[in-house]
Amino acid sequence: GSWSRYCVMSAASRDPIEAADLEALLSSTLSEAASLRAVRDPDEAPFRSRYTERELLRELQQQASANAAPLGLPTPPGGGGGGSTERARFIEAVAAARLGANLMDTEEGSAARPLLEGAVAVLVAGAGARDMDGAEALAL
Repeated sequence: GSWSRYCVMSAASRDPIEAADLEALLSSTLSEAASLRAVRDPDEAPFRSRYTERELLRELQQQASANAAPLGLPTPPGGGGGGSTERARFIEAVAAARLGANLMDTEEGSAARPLLEGAVAVLVAGAGARDMDGAEALAL
C-alpha cells in the first residue's frame, strides 16, 4: 500500500548510517520536534512550526527506512529482520506516527492515514522496541 510505496521512495535517496548515529538522530529529532510542537505560531502563519517539524520527521523516517532496507527494498509493516534492522524499522514507524500526527495537526487527514496505519502495525508488534515500547511511541 501507500506505506511501502513511500518507504521505497524515501529509502532510495539515502545511504544507511551507523546504528548509534541513527539513535542519536532519533533523540535529537524527537527533542527538536517536541520544542517545535510547543511553539504557538502567529495567525498569519498558523502551521509554520508544524511544517518545520514535518521536515525533521521526514528526514528521520527516510534515514531509518534506508537503515531498515539497505538494498532499497523495505520489509512490510511488522516484517522481520535482525537487530539493527528491526530497530531501524521501529524508529521509522515512530517517525511515521509522529509525522501522521503532524499531518492531522495541519488538517491533512487523508495524507496522515496511511502513515498512521503503517506505523501502528509496526509499533503494536513492538519491532525493535529497546528504549521505548510501542505504547509509549504511540503517545503522540
